[in-house]
Amino acid sequence: MHPLTFTSFLTAAILFAGPAAPAQLVAKPQLVAWSETTGPALFQGVQLQDMEANCQPARIACRSLLGNPLWYAGGTAYDLRHQSAWVSSGTAIHEIELGPCTVRCQFTAQLMNSGAVVSGLAMLDGGRRLLQLETMPGYFGLRSYDATQCPPVPLRDGCAVQLGGGAVAAGLAYDPVLDLVFVAVSTPTPIDWATDVLVARSTDKCNALCKFTLARCGPFYPRSGAVTGLGLDPCRRLLYATNGQHTQSLDLVDPLRCAVRQVGCCPTNSAWDFKGLDVVPGWSQQPVGTSCVPWQCQPCTMKATLAGGDAVLGNPDFEVRLEQAHAGGRAVLVLAGGSCGSGQTFPFLCGPLYPTLAPAPYVSGPIPVQGPSPCGASAVHPLPIPVDRSLCGLALCMQWVVACPGGVNALGLSPAVHVTLGG
Repeated sequence: MHPLTFTSFLTAAILFAGPAAPAQLVAKPQLVAWSETTGPALFQGVQLQDMEANCQPARIACRSLLGNPLWYAGGTAYDLRHQSAWVSSGTAIHEIELGPCTVRCQFTAQLMNSGAVVSGLAMLDGGRRLLQLETMPGYFGLRSYDATQCPPVPLRDGCAVQLGGGAVAAGLAYDPVLDLVFVAVSTPTPIDWATDVLVARSTDKCNALCKFTLARCGPFYPRSGAVTGLGLDPCRRLLYATNGQHTQSLDLVDPLRCAVRQVGCCPTNSAWDFKGLDVVPGWSQQPVGTSCVPWQCQPCTMKATLAGGDAVLGNPDFEVRLEQAHAGGRAVLVLAGGSCGSGQTFPFLCGPLYPTLAPAPYVSGPIPVQGPSPCGASAVHPLPIPVDRSLCGLALCMQWVVACPGGVNALGLSPAVHVTLGG
């Protein structure tokens, strides 16, 4: 075994790893949308929908901020670092953790045009940059924020586009693999609205490379042809567009030439209108085996855990942790491509090693194990995941080998973790 960089290890794992073993998903790919009801009593919340499972009804995940009477106001962006949704009512922006529904950050949107409202959000640079779409009839603008701090700091990268015919832009999505920005522009017609999606490089986001027209999705209702949100799944190369009550999915056959194909259309099956849209990626994890320590070590029950958000492509903050370990020891992380094996035993180890050894695994360390004695110490290994579509669905097996202090050949083992990367 020999150390490799994590990126070079992943390249080898793509070539040599076998198919991923089936495991229960922690979070299946789902749509996430800031939504609101209509009528005299206005309620708002973040909804989730499993659109690919026979159009399951959208459900309320979290209550959220006050609404805006403008139908084109609102935005949603999923942050894979924090498993949170950045949502906007048009003027305010909140970051809400989807599990506990706590507000991590909130601020007032910085608009380039005082007559405009926020109408779309997207995360760039693995969540380090928040891109904002603003609009009013005849106009849209794009600008981004440094999202590594709260409140995010607006950057000097804004641009604007003048539209005709009372058109508004109310949908924004981003493809991290191709570095493309998608903006939905809806224009009123004598009987309804028609929507074009503009595709541009993020570095030149107001100059479209091409555009395509959306087909209708769902029966006629007021503004059925207007789009209020876009979301993108980079692993499955699907773009989602919603008019509030119905959402269509489009296969991005060749987005650089605006070649797309509608592959689905689902009602939200909800009384709430989607006012922004994004995709929560699906990935899975599964513990394998148990902790063990030799007699020379403190009887700690060690854990191997994942942190830093989702195990998905493009997450710069993803990491694996050793917890409840011996203070003062040293740890080595062993990571192999493919599913965890049945376990290989060695005379110098107290239990089985589950990462496979052929081809050579990624081995990193030793890393100091620091923290309270006797069993409150931990070690951390960052594992930033590259933006590479070939990583989608890749299976990995990870396990810590821990040398406790003071012992000769006293090597303990954490449980292993089987992970299937998503995006």
